[in-house]
Order: sequence, then C-alpha cells, then structure tokens
Amino acid sequence: MKLLFYKWHSFMNRGIEQALRELDIEYDTCFFQQRDWEKDEGLSEVLRNKLKSGDFDAVLSVNFAPIVSTVCEELGVRYISWIYDSPVHIRDFSPMKNSVNEIYSFDRGECEAMAELGIEMRHMPLASDILFASDAEGITPENKISLVGRLYQTDYSYMASPLSDYSRGRLEGIIASQREVTCAYIIPSLVTEELLADLNRDFAKASGGNYEIGRRELMFLLAGEVTGRDRLLAAGLLSKRHPLEIYGGEKDERLTEVSFFPYVDYYEKMPLVFAGSAINLNITLRTIRTGVPLRVMDVLACGGFCITDAGEEVYELFEVGREIETYGSLEELAEKCDYYLSHDTERAAIARAGLAAARARFTFKDRLARMLLAHYNDIRVKSPSTTASLPAGGGKT
Repeated sequence: MKLLFYKWHSFMNRGIEQALRELDIEYDTCFFQQRDWEKDEGLSEVLRNKLKSGDFDAVLSVNFAPIVSTVCEELGVRYISWIYDSPVHIRDFSPMKNSVNEIYSFDRGECEAMAELGIEMRHMPLASDILFASDAEGITPENKISLVGRLYQTDYSYMASPLSDYSRGRLEGIIASQREVTCAYIIPSLVTEELLADLNRDFAKASGGNYEIGRRELMFLLAGEVTGRDRLLAAGLLSKRHPLEIYGGEKDERLTEVSFFPYVDYYEKMPLVFAGSAINLNITLRTIRTGVPLRVMDVLACGGFCITDAGEEVYELFEVGREIETYGSLEELAEKCDYYLSHDTERAAIARAGLAAARARFTFKDRLARMLLAHYNDIRVKSPSTTASLPAGGGKT
C-alpha cells in the first residue's frame, strides 16, 4: 500500500508521520496551505500532478478538504480524512458525499448530526503524540493553573446592536440556556427558522437590505460567545484564588489578576507549559457535541494534570478521578482546583495515570491502523497488545 499524506499547517502531522513509519506504510507527502478550504488556489493541479506521478492507493489528510476530495473522486483514489474540528468548517457539504470519501471525526455527536444530512462520517477519537512526553521530561510543575487557548472574544455585541430588544432577549435566552447545559450542544435546536427570519428582518431594516446572517454562522457565533463567557468567568474566579496563566494571544483588561502570554508553539513550547503547570484547564468550545478535544490529549501526552468540563465521551474514554478530572460548574471547578493545588501527591498520581493512558490507549499508531484497516488488509499493527483495551473505533455511527 502507498499513501499520499496531504499536509497543511495543522496539528497532528508529526504524530501521523511517526505512526506511518511504525506501521511500515509507504507514503509520500504533498504540502499546500489553503487560505480558503473551498477556493481552488492551485491545489487541484498540484494534487492531480502528484497523484499521477506515483501509484497511490489513497490520500490521507487532517480535516476534510473539499478540493482534495473532488480530485480524488475524479481520479478514483480513496480519500481518508480525520477531523479534529467540530463543526466542520466548510460551507458546501456536497463534496462530503463523494464516493471515494472515508471521513472520520473525533466527535460522535457530529457524526450523528451529519448522518441526518445524508453524510457518512465515522467516529474516531483523537490520539496523543507520545513524543510530547520526551519533550517535557524532567520538568517540575509550578503551583499554577494554565489555560492554552483563546478567550473567544466574539463580534456578538456588535452583531446584536441593531436588533430589537425582543430579538436580543431571545439570543440572550439561548446563550443562558446553553451555559446551563454542560454535556450537550443545544444551540442548534434553539436557533429556529422563525427566529432567523425575525433577526434578518431587523438586520435588513438596519442595513438597508445589505446584510443577513445564516443559520450556521449564527450558531457558531452564539457558541463562541458562550465559550467566551465560560472562559472569562472561570478565569476571573480562579485568578482571585491562584496564579493563572493564559496562553492565547488575547488579553482582557477585566482579568486584572491573570498573566497573559502569546499563543505557544505547538511542538516547541506547548509541552513545556503543560508539564510545568500544576493544573491544566480545558474549557471546551461549545460547538463540540460529545468529543474529547485535542487539547486534552495533548495535556495527557505531556504528563500534565488535566481538568476539563464534563463531556459525554470523556467518561467513556477515561477513568475520571484516576486519569483525568472533570467539573460540572464553576463552583466545582474552584473547589477541585483548591483541592489539587494543596494535594500534590494525588495530583501527581492522576497525571502519571493520564500519561500511561495516553501511551497505552490513545496512540496515532493504533488510530491509523484502525482507519486504514477498514479497507486495506495488508496493514498490520506490530504490537497488537497495545490495542486490546481500546474502545471500539472506526465503526459507522
């Protein structure tokens, strides 16, 4: 078997290539950084020439690239994609129905939502880059909390400014409802066509008919606003009790006791932050329905202690309280941070168990073997014992 790995400036590239080598899979790479996933800026020509120059059985990519799928459909080459974003950041879903596609997503809830649109998407949890552990080896964690990620400062206030008081109130009600529900993404059920029509009447009146908002755009904006409020309130509460550092390139002047830093390089600096922090906080983007974000996998792969908001798949994939910690409210988050910052032995034991879980159950080698073995019987995992205890993956949802 011979693969073409289509690369762009994404996460997971290093882990995937290491796994392909471990699996003895012959592969070549093709790099092209698109500015817009749905605009052909020369990618189709580059990819077509590359595929014609070698006898490739399949193309593999991180996230789904519509243009790659279109070229593969034209040439009859299987296209395998593994998505770490939710929702999928494309506007036109029609290429996702191409016959050559084999699409995997870390978010089972997203798979189920896509199935309602007639799109076949398979569930595959993400992996942890085991090389991170060596990058972070020997670092003693400091008594601090770290959050690597954006504050999600959205345009919601600007967007809502021309709306009627009634329309703004309805949007605030949706935001409040989603903030109350921590284990489900309910915004799609609350953004009705009737609501969208009312909003666009207000926008048309304010803009002279020059602006309207789409349903997906509105849902993502509201989810980002919920996430931003979640992170703002959590940061404000925790920073009054403990040292808190945020690495995301954004600064909020209201968080006077937070130490802000630029976003850290994924491979060079991020492992040092995770290993060097007593507590690593994950507050999930609310568009993720059930899946465990890559950030959680990264923390564990660095041997860091992770506390994350409660999510459906977290409880399926991890032993909560032994390999990872969760919280269901701001009050519980504060209480658990207080506890673990004063109980070093227990915190360190959970971090070690999380690292062991990452190494044993969440490797790129296993994940790629599962995806590729779905159609290619000539690939074998060298160490099958490492996959025996893994949750089932790669099946249709």
